[in-house]
Amino acid sequence: MTLEKIAAARKLLEANTPPKGVATVMSVSVATLYRYLPGPNEGCMGLIRAHEDLLTAIAEEVERLPLSVWRAAFTSDSDSDSESESDSREVSQEMEQMEVHAAAGQRPVV
Repeated sequence: MTLEKIAAARKLLEANTPPKGVATVMSVSVATLYRYLPGPNEGCMGLIRAHEDLLTAIAEEVERLPLSVWRAAFTSDSDSDSESESDSREVSQEMEQMEVHAAAGQRPVV
């Protein structure tokens, strides 16, 4: 469903149009309607299901980032306090483990 169809369906539902009627008007099944407009009790999981394709695409792009990008994002030469240095060391150790897994052709455990 397009964003325009989702907005129109939402307005129809807010006007107390039955879900089956909204699905008919939108030319989708009731299941598809609920996928894009989760019920009030579904909370976060409904949103995740509604945007699963987008979230999957983002996750795949993030997985393709080179380790140097991650290293640059989580380390800084200007970190001066001991907590930041400790965090940086921990991240560096985790990145080294990721490199070991990558070199062995394994997916790292996150």
